Amino acid sequence: MSKRKSRRGENESPEAVAVDQSDPLWHGSQVGGLSPGSSGELVTPDGTKWWARRRNADRRIVKRLIAKPGVPLVVGAVGGFHRSVIAPEDRARVWAELHPSFDGPGVKKVPVEGSSYKATWFVNDAGGELIYLEENC
Repeated sequence: MSKRKSRRGENESPEAVAVDQSDPLWHGSQVGGLSPGSSGELVTPDGTKWWARRRNADRRIVKRLIAKPGVPLVVGAVGGFHRSVIAPEDRARVWAELHPSFDGPGVKKVPVEGSSYKATWFVNDAGGELIYLEENC
């Protein structure tokens, strides 16, 4: 087993792309009824297991990972229990929409009213990275 390091605009959700929300792998990825942002674990529909490398990730990390090809972006609406994988061509647009509502390190202003988003940086055993944005009401 590999070692892993664990650290703790609008009200509309971004468009969901390429995920069947009824997929049992997707819904079965909640640990003890917790969202991935809380549990630090996520299983994507393809069966890949991810672990939190850094919870409450800094805005600069989020921006860098969203711009990095091959790093999946997952948005967890409704406190993280309705998850959507964002298509690569939509990632910049989704980040532009959610950025004003981002509430994490590196933010110098108070987020807009309504829902806010926090980020968790996930990694897997193969060295892959994933950025997860969770809606907080």
